[in-house]
Amino acid sequence: MMKGNLKYQFIDETSAKSFWSSHKDQMIENAKGLVLTDEKLSIQGTELHYRAVVEGKEQTGSIDLAEVWIPGAIGWQHPIPLLLHKDYVKAIVDVVDKYANNAKHTISFAKTGVISQFNIASQFVEYFCLNGHIHLSHITKKHIEGLKSVLKRGGIPSMLNIPQRLESFIDKLIEEDNLEPYLRRDDRSKNAKVKGIQIPKLAKAIGCVSLANQVPKSIYRKIYHHLQEKGVTVRQEFGQKGIETGGQPSQKSFGNWFSIWNQFAKLDTADQLQIVPFPEPYKLSKDLGKQAGRTGNLDVEDVVNLLGSSHQWLYEISSILISLVKQVCREKDKLLSDGVSEDYIQRTLLPEFVGKCSGIVNLATH
Repeated sequence: MMKGNLKYQFIDETSAKSFWSSHKDQMIENAKGLVLTDEKLSIQGTELHYRAVVEGKEQTGSIDLAEVWIPGAIGWQHPIPLLLHKDYVKAIVDVVDKYANNAKHTISFAKTGVISQFNIASQFVEYFCLNGHIHLSHITKKHIEGLKSVLKRGGIPSMLNIPQRLESFIDKLIEEDNLEPYLRRDDRSKNAKVKGIQIPKLAKAIGCVSLANQVPKSIYRKIYHHLQEKGVTVRQEFGQKGIETGGQPSQKSFGNWFSIWNQFAKLDTADQLQIVPFPEPYKLSKDLGKQAGRTGNLDVEDVVNLLGSSHQWLYEISSILISLVKQVCREKDKLLSDGVSEDYIQRTLLPEFVGKCSGIVNLATH
């Protein structure tokens, strides 16, 4: 159980698969009821697809709505797929649709824009599910003040209680000796080194929309030390991963979140906010957010020396860099032709290869 406003159980991988399978038809049916008005967006099965045509080339992506899980605040104690909450998923998709209608065909739209809008909108819903609110129309100014208070203490991780939820779940896995399904290893062999954790699986288990760049250092260290005590081989860098918690978010981050969340008061859906949650978002973000810092001024002589030295350095090493890139490309092509997975190549084999390249030695001398 998690300590918080709602006491709900986590869901393990086996139970999640069984639950997903038994509710698949309902999720497909709910997805059919989603309405999109922008030509860059479409629903295919349970997936939200997005596209942008840039200079004649199509950039595409998709989000499987059935694989996005939120806290189970509508009758289930454990996390559930977002698609099982018809009103919330319609509201989130409507927010993304409004964004798409005002966005142009750009690479950033397909690469990061839609995903960012979707995740931030969904995290607003996740917060209120965590706190027992199953209807947007029931959210009051008092609830929003509570949200702003926790948000200021550490951004999205603080707002969604991510460190505490993760720690409770990891403690449960350690107690039950069931960490293995959530570990990433160098390869599929049982004794391969542990190099990371299965972030999407962890997110699903605790009912979190996204854990990307939100897992605290303390979680990685706890897992690292536990595995070491068990005699499991772990990559040293594993214990250094994760983010610091408790930092105040920037004004820019606040402004982005507030602007997206205000869209929940401007929806064409059955359930919507009855208040604008963050009036004057720019002013509010300045009041709550960390001011952007700036570097000190440089004298003219410093600028001249900096530019001159950098241009000379680039001129001297350009041929070495080109040679190094060619070596790396040849090695990658060779490994791919041998049937090695691209992920293993990128994360493990290529860094090891680069460390031994003659080009690196030549660069070091410069």
